[in-house]
Amino acid sequence: MKNMIEKLTAPPDIRDIARDFRRFGWLGFWLQIVLGVTPIMLLIFSLLFSGQKQPTTGALGSTIGLVLAYVALSVLIFTIYWCYRYTRLAKRLDDSEARPPKADVVRMLWISIIVNIGGMISAIFIAIWKVSSMLFNMLLMPQGAIVAPSAPLMRSPLITPFDMITLQAIVNTIAAELVGLVIALWLLYRVNQHQS
Repeated sequence: MKNMIEKLTAPPDIRDIARDFRRFGWLGFWLQIVLGVTPIMLLIFSLLFSGQKQPTTGALGSTIGLVLAYVALSVLIFTIYWCYRYTRLAKRLDDSEARPPKADVVRMLWISIIVNIGGMISAIFIAIWKVSSMLFNMLLMPQGAIVAPSAPLMRSPLITPFDMITLQAIVNTIAAELVGLVIALWLLYRVNQHQS
């Protein structure tokens, strides 16, 4: 038991850190790919079929939401690439002649942390905007009204399947950015444990 505690509290060897970069880099890469498929496919779908207008809350709201969506998805694609870059960094950490200085590794991890937080903030703003517009549409209905597919007074559906797909995409984007953030924080902790 004492040997196990000493092993956990001892500073990690550079090979252990390289192994963590490789392992968590691939884990983050694949988890973000799986979580990012829905938002990225939704973006491609909306770009290809942009002639079909979805109901919006107004020109300004839809423009800001669209810009934030592109920002969040661009950040997601960047963080997927960044997790892949961890695996390449692991190879350099294993090679004593190509090993980068600790300051460069820490800077790379801080870039990842800041970018993941920025992507999460963008996706959270989109989620708040989308849920608020859906709630506003629901509150416009008279109290006690029943939502039916063929209600005679409804000009357009309150909640469309596209709205639900969009919400799923937003939640997946937030989850993918959270994965990237947790991995970057863990790797930063491991690197800071190492002495040189």
